[in-house]
Amino acid sequence: MSFETQISTKHFVMDYKLAFQRSNSETPDEHEGFLRELFSGKEKSKTGVAKQHIRRERNTLTFMGKNIPPIDEYTSLMEALRVHIRKFISDAQTKGTSEDLDQLREFAKFPFLFGTTPILAFSPAALRRDLSEGVMKSSYKYNSICLTTNIDNLYKNRFGEKQNTRYNQFREAACNILDLDDIKFNAKEFPIPSAGKGIKKIERIRRCFVKLPGGDYVDVSECSDGTLMVLAILATVLEDRYHPLICIEEPENCLHPAALKKLIKFLKEQSANKQILLTTHSPYLLNSVSPEDVIVALPDENAATVFRKPQDIKKINKLLKSGFFSLGDLLVDNFAEVL
Repeated sequence: MSFETQISTKHFVMDYKLAFQRSNSETPDEHEGFLRELFSGKEKSKTGVAKQHIRRERNTLTFMGKNIPPIDEYTSLMEALRVHIRKFISDAQTKGTSEDLDQLREFAKFPFLFGTTPILAFSPAALRRDLSEGVMKSSYKYNSICLTTNIDNLYKNRFGEKQNTRYNQFREAACNILDLDDIKFNAKEFPIPSAGKGIKKIERIRRCFVKLPGGDYVDVSECSDGTLMVLAILATVLEDRYHPLICIEEPENCLHPAALKKLIKFLKEQSANKQILLTTHSPYLLNSVSPEDVIVALPDENAATVFRKPQDIKKINKLLKSGFFSLGDLLVDNFAEVL
């Protein structure tokens, strides 16, 4: 894995490489675990070999050329770095340069970013079940959110922006993608009687309504599965402020191809500020993206999943320009010929 980051005025490329051995048996054996790991980095504009910061061979860790206490075979270098970051930084201050120290600090962020990357795999049934719940799920793979709570976060302008910019983005995108006439959101706070003196509790009641073309406003709970899925994706992507990467599993589920095309256009616009990774089995979705943005997952001779980018982009673009093929046709039916 390669990461690019800005440190002061310099642009650095940091690489993390690993080899892990897994047994075919149901019970672990002595040969399982991490075999090798390496964290290295260098300034992008410079040539030559990257500097090795931390290296791992089985249980042995080498930090800036010096052996440090070993870790067990199931603990990753990333996890060890997260746990022992203070000691590593202290050692870097005495053994390395300030540049090494800055790279180490940046690299220490990656375990957190990977571990907390939101994965949206929404289920319409779960969204309906949790529509009135005010608690966000703690897991980072979401099959549900409290939709009205996420919309409320946009509506309350918690981001310090003028004129509820994100809520207006949400409303406009939803109406465009789903061909709605309007979306209306209401939230009111009510005091809750309490037996304790001086204790005042407030309950915030949230309601979201959509206006279908030529129809009346209806509660969002009465909407179709596809409408709920799109609203959940829009609200989550716009409400998220912290993560540089958001993963969405099969956004085509429950969606008309025309709505899917508009949703992908919206996600492309949002990807200017953060990376958005989609998984799909839909040729319609593939027709809305560029060949350069596609990675194909397929089994190798050992039934292990491998990921490949199309190699001959020029050939693919030539086929697309002919008008006889779409990208979905090529990658779904003839992927072996274009990889």
